[in-house]
Amino acid sequence: MVLIRKYRVPAYRTRLWVVVSPSLMASIDKVEDLLDHKIIKDKDRKSTRAYTYCFEDHKGRYQMLCFYNPHSKPGEIAHEAKHTLNIIYQWHGVKLSLTNDEPECYLLEWMVDRIHQTIKDFKK
Repeated sequence: MVLIRKYRVPAYRTRLWVVVSPSLMASIDKVEDLLDHKIIKDKDRKSTRAYTYCFEDHKGRYQMLCFYNPHSKPGEIAHEAKHTLNIIYQWHGVKLSLTNDEPECYLLEWMVDRIHQTIKDFKK
C-alpha cells in the first residue's frame, strides 16, 4: 500500500506530496507512473531510506515530493523537511535569515506536522 497526501504550501505557489509506504521503491514507482517522470536513479533506490525530489512541472508549477517509510525516525523527517524548505526558499528567492528565522520555523513546523499526520494516517 502507498499513501499519497497532497498539500498546498502556505504562502508559496508550491505543491507538496507526502508519500508513505513500507517500500520506498513501491512509492517511487507509483509516483513515477502517476507523473510520468523519473524521480530517482536506479542505483540509488536500494540504499535510500527517505527521499525528497522537487521539480517544476510542464505547467510551470513547483512540485515537492517527500517519500517516507511508516517507521521513519524524527530525524529523517526533519532532514527531508529541511531539504524541502530550502528548495522552496530558493525557488521563490527567499533568503534564510539567522537573525529572523521565525518564518522559516513556521513553515518547517507546518511541513513536519503534515508529514507526521500522513504517517499516522498510513498506520491506521
